[in-house]
Amino acid sequence: MFGKFRLLNLISKLSQATQGDYASSRYDGLLGGQIFRRFKLIVDLSHRRIIFETNRALNDPFEADMSGLELVADDPDLSSYLIDEVEPNTPAAEAGIKGGETIIAIDDRAASEFKLEEIRRMFQYDGREHNLTLKRDGQTIKVKLKLRRLI
Repeated sequence: MFGKFRLLNLISKLSQATQGDYASSRYDGLLGGQIFRRFKLIVDLSHRRIIFETNRALNDPFEADMSGLELVADDPDLSSYLIDEVEPNTPAAEAGIKGGETIIAIDDRAASEFKLEEIRRMFQYDGREHNLTLKRDGQTIKVKLKLRRLI
């Protein structure tokens, strides 16, 4: 249940991370784009409340990342994408991708052409392949990422 809404087949992630966002003791969990895209969010500061109004996406199926990448939008305009963490035994780890690298391009399109949520959605299709151009220690490298269902 999410307030008065029943969300079916919700995917959650329990972390044992020792570094990065998921290791923070400042909060108990995160609500991400998979939840927020199903609602219009209204912040009512005068009454100190948040209102969630449903939209067409309310009953869309939930899907999870199939890459193993934890991405963070970087730069003041959030148009650069930093790989915060790579989960072991995932397509990203198997492709040799490492935390701290920056995505420069996806399938020969500049990463800045995408929003973070678009990239996350792109990485939710079992069997798809993406060619990534990354910046690693000042050098540009290319890797092929073949997605697979992780849960």
